[in-house]
Amino acid sequence: PGRMFDAHRPEFRDFIVNLMLDVIRRYGVDGINLDYIRTGGLCKGPKCQAEYREKFGTELLEDTTLREENGWPNARIVQWQNEAISDIVRRVAEEGRKIRPGLIISVDGHSHAPSDPPSTDGRNELPWVQSGWVDVVYNMDYGRHLSFARVDAVREAIDRPEAIVDLPGNYERTEQGKVVPREGKLVADLIAYCQRKWPGNGVGLYLYSMLSEAQTAALRAGPFKEDAVPHWVR
Repeated sequence: PGRMFDAHRPEFRDFIVNLMLDVIRRYGVDGINLDYIRTGGLCKGPKCQAEYREKFGTELLEDTTLREENGWPNARIVQWQNEAISDIVRRVAEEGRKIRPGLIISVDGHSHAPSDPPSTDGRNELPWVQSGWVDVVYNMDYGRHLSFARVDAVREAIDRPEAIVDLPGNYERTEQGKVVPREGKLVADLIAYCQRKWPGNGVGLYLYSMLSEAQTAALRAGPFKEDAVPHWVR
């Protein structure tokens, strides 16, 4: 789909899994971050249509126009996409930990609470956590106001709420589309809020190229004034 690789091709899944396993095998890594792993769209080529028809007995293109009674995306489309990406996540986790026991697997995303419509691009973070494949989900939360209610709803839906780590942003996009560093005080306030809201849990900041001297100074004077106390390990 578009400029993305086709995750429905077993050959691609084999390639990307083996690439990551090679990194785990060659280097002394503590973990692997699968970033914002997803399909990036829907494969609609003849081969995908034929495979979809064989699996579900329905037409792929027709199903893209259908929705569930509650307005959510067609469940067959969701399943089709989820299975492709979940295969990559599962294999990296299971095979990677055979190579390096204790390996930490993380992903970035926008986790869906059970009350939210499911993703149609294969992102299915909560079942990955519940299955033990993923240890940490970095919740991409880049606005000036954090989506704390959504994070709480997601945390309440899983057995290990500490697996959900909020990831505030430290950048702004101007009206002209230019990306610039966010003011230091706001960045420090967002991190400090995460520390108060979810004490003892991890916190992240995106992105490194936008980290400014003002942000660093505000973080050092505020939420990072004291050394962190390790709380969670796999």
